[in-house]
Amino acid sequence: MTDESTDPKVETPPTDDPPATPAASDAPPEDKPIEPAVRMVTEEVTVDPPKDESEPEVDPTDEKTINKLVSKQLDPVTKRIEQQSNLIEATNFIAANPDYSKYRDSIIKHMNHPAYKNIPVDRIAKMVAGDDLIKIGAAREREAQAKAAATRTGGSTPRLTPTGKDWHTATKEDYNAQRAAVLGQGR
Repeated sequence: MTDESTDPKVETPPTDDPPATPAASDAPPEDKPIEPAVRMVTEEVTVDPPKDESEPEVDPTDEKTINKLVSKQLDPVTKRIEQQSNLIEATNFIAANPDYSKYRDSIIKHMNHPAYKNIPVDRIAKMVAGDDLIKIGAAREREAQAKAAATRTGGSTPRLTPTGKDWHTATKEDYNAQRAAVLGQGR
């Protein structure tokens, strides 16, 4: 094997770039002349992609028939996926709100019913728990009060009376002297 760069039979194709002049490359950057950018105009050729003959046109009536068959085959799968999604959503809601745990089966049953398809799980849970909502709310309030009582301190310290003269037991002369001092009246 021989190296192609040293082989005399191989010619390198000519380039459109002019060879660099040694004088221009040796000059400091501020002395180099600025060359304008030259745009080469090329013709754009648009080629239509070849039509893929492997995709035949489907007749609209055939397409309807195909869609019916596919949906008939996929209905059990989509129904099962929806049920699993409802189960997960209900489980997550009950984990966050354990008060509704006794209504779990009823919540899931309502979520799987087509009439309640677009209703959020929290609304279905409130609907199912209807009569017990007051009890649930009262239990939550008692729990909140117990938490608040646990964080309560023993109370505040009483405010100390200022040390100084007790004006209730002061003499009339002392009272009048203090009053004059406060009002700015000289004696």
